Amino acid sequence: MLCAEKIILGQFFTSAPIWLRPHIKEFILGSRTTVAYDPFAGQGDLLSVAQNTLHFDQIKGLDIDPKLNWEINDSLFNIPHINNAIIITNPPYLSNYSASRKKFKIV
Repeated sequence: MLCAEKIILGQFFTSAPIWLRPHIKEFILGSRTTVAYDPFAGQGDLLSVAQNTLHFDQIKGLDIDPKLNWEINDSLFNIPHINNAIIITNPPYLSNYSASRKKFKIV
């Protein structure tokens, strides 16, 4: 993917499992949810770690980029509710360009 396209879409792919620290793992397991849900799924790395390490019954991803093979959704405007799910995500980085394009105010 072109770097400019990643910037426009606010994409930064979290590929290393370092985010799953013991206290985060404890919190997720304590939620007793059965679905790991990422409304900004990207390449699916966070969901993959959650599935392989925490053994969810189901994973659900959404993304704005149709090339990533998730259900298409612009989660900056709407995150659909899923019963018995916990959101595990790294939200998109909004450059001034993409924020103004979406009519968000940068403060």
